[in-house]
Amino acid sequence: MFCKLGARIWYLWLVWISIVDGHWGVCCAKWSNWTSWSACCINKQSRYRTCLRSNFDGTGTQCAGNDRIFRHCWGCPNETLSVKLTPWTMCSTTCGEGLRSRTVYCDLTNEQVNHYKCRGETAYVVGCKMKQCTVDGNWSIWSPWEVCTAACGKMGLTNRSRACVDPVPQNGGKMCSGSHFESKLCISTSCPDTTPMNRLVTEIPVAYDEHRGGADDSQSSPIESFLTKHSLLMASIIGSVGFIISVCIVTAFVFRYLEKKRLRTTPYRMKKVRFEGDIRTVVLYPNSKNPMEST
Repeated sequence: MFCKLGARIWYLWLVWISIVDGHWGVCCAKWSNWTSWSACCINKQSRYRTCLRSNFDGTGTQCAGNDRIFRHCWGCPNETLSVKLTPWTMCSTTCGEGLRSRTVYCDLTNEQVNHYKCRGETAYVVGCKMKQCTVDGNWSIWSPWEVCTAACGKMGLTNRSRACVDPVPQNGGKMCSGSHFESKLCISTSCPDTTPMNRLVTEIPVAYDEHRGGADDSQSSPIESFLTKHSLLMASIIGSVGFIISVCIVTAFVFRYLEKKRLRTTPYRMKKVRFEGDIRTVVLYPNSKNPMEST
């Protein structure tokens, strides 16, 4: 009985030691010595160690740390060969940041690749930076239409805008084409007895004039506004038309008077006579007889 109790205590003590100091493993796990460095495989070589387990049942905790380490080197596994380099490739982009690479290799046979466990080539990849890329500008979405500028029942303007910020032109990129501002006519129906947001907007686009601004509330219609602004021009047009009509009337009366005077002073006269139901004009000279009269 005491032997069994002692064996259990000894076993628990060994388990405790293996948990507290498992990376060196008094009873359960520990590392073997490092192997020699392997042959250089172009730019690196390695060495190994093994985790030893010596528990009663052949198992134990894992050893702490790495079982393989690397260090930098330069050369081929076969010392009779030398490392070869390919030229750097072109940058993967024509502007901005990209990548370029080149291959480092050793001319190994298949047997040497399997023996040294070295593929015989590796690629070096580095960053490259070219000139800055040009970025063309693009319009943002249109803003909502603004409230009509006119009072109740009057005609005014409503506007909306956009900006060249999606994206902003960069590094010599093109500006956005077109206008950043739009304006169109609107008729406000925001009267005291209606909802303030009830505004009727017409679909008649007009060119925007920064010096004109909104519509004048004193105008009752676009026609009256035009006549008011161009009253001098309209008066000139009406006066010119009246003068031309007067000249035409006076000229007609003068020609009629001169024609009558000429006919009175002519040595012959004209007379209309009827020939078998047809009215014809006969020129009668002085002292001539009526052609219908008998001789």
